[in-house]
Amino acid sequence: MTFNRLISGTLSTMIAAALGFTAAVVTTVTTAGPAQAASTPGGQITRSEVLARAQNWVDRNVRYNLTRASNTLTTDVEGDNRYGPDCSGLVSMAWHITANSGKGGNSTDDFESWSGKRYLASLHDLLPGDAILKSGHIELFARWKNPADHSQGAWTYSLNGGADPDGDGWQDDWAKGPTANSHGRVGDESWASMQNYRPIRYNNIVDDSASSDGFDRQGPSSAMDASGALHIFARGTDGSLKHWYWNNGWQYDVPGTGINGSPTVTVDPAGMVHVFARGTDASLKHWYYSNGWKYDVLGTGITGTPTVSADASGALQLFARGTDGALKHWYWNNGWQYDVPGTGISNSPTVTVDPAGMVHVFATGNDASLKHWYYSNGWKYDVLGTGITGTPTITADASGALQLFARGTDSSLKHWYWNNGWQYDVPGTGIA
Repeated sequence: MTFNRLISGTLSTMIAAALGFTAAVVTTVTTAGPAQAASTPGGQITRSEVLARAQNWVDRNVRYNLTRASNTLTTDVEGDNRYGPDCSGLVSMAWHITANSGKGGNSTDDFESWSGKRYLASLHDLLPGDAILKSGHIELFARWKNPADHSQGAWTYSLNGGADPDGDGWQDDWAKGPTANSHGRVGDESWASMQNYRPIRYNNIVDDSASSDGFDRQGPSSAMDASGALHIFARGTDGSLKHWYWNNGWQYDVPGTGINGSPTVTVDPAGMVHVFARGTDASLKHWYYSNGWKYDVLGTGITGTPTVSADASGALQLFARGTDGALKHWYWNNGWQYDVPGTGISNSPTVTVDPAGMVHVFATGNDASLKHWYYSNGWKYDVLGTGITGTPTITADASGALQLFARGTDSSLKHWYWNNGWQYDVPGTGIA
């Protein structure tokens, strides 16, 4: 494989194919979509998958039983694991944990002492997929009823218990969530009742690259074209690709539709604007401007936000996480080429090019390791460290040395840097 310069004249001839978080904007999760087995038991799991797994029990009309008898344990969406049909079993199932698997997951007492979670400083810090815990009961936090006013309470996923009319252990309550279940019940907590709980977060939960509504959590992406004009792209609430650009005032158009995540934008050495985004069908969508917007689909089976850089020759190097956890790679060499440098990643990768022109890719592994691929006459691979969560971030210092940072599973700030070999330190702790 060779990395050749991207030639805009050639690319322009390609035939178009037939495609409550708070950040800069308020993001809420409405109803969880169909559950997908993107996580592995005990591994990292996205907030959207947690909610989707909880919703699966609502949809399946799971009934409460506190006994944890073998014949009462209920399968998760994959059918591979069995959990107790009670409040703590629901949270265990939604988080896809393996703790106490023999008895159907953690009990509420187990959750209180469990090292796989951490307490949050405030109820206000709760994000979708976190939980609230008190002695004898736990509920999964879905979202605030009003993200701007938490005193209005929260929607939750819960399985609380009720009457046991015939004494067989089955009680008159069913899994419920933000929307009414088949028995007309919803899961919710008032702000007053929430004061009796402590907020907790699963150590292996990770933020999605995209929210289920509105703009992506990563927000708009921007770049400057060859003329110096500023271009801004964002995902619309209707899944469209929205574009604003400056031309004696802000102009606006919609290059395309059907995206499910934040777009990634770059400008090639010839000054052509390129936009990449994950499609609602998990495809890798690509728009580029050449006397009008052109469009193609580079591949399928991706999740999260694609990331792009240019190598020393100017060729675009595009990476994305596959739905199977693979590190997928597209690059331009007289047409788009594709390979898979590695597997076992749980987040969108981070890519950079060092001063010598070498391409480096970093990603969080399914085992919470910091994985590193680099291209030197073929893909090479090493593991820089362990115990990280989320997406690593990278920059270069004044000397050009790579400086890499990541959040530890223990909430520490972890740092790797190159100095005749990879070095490591911990600048601080207590990051969320």
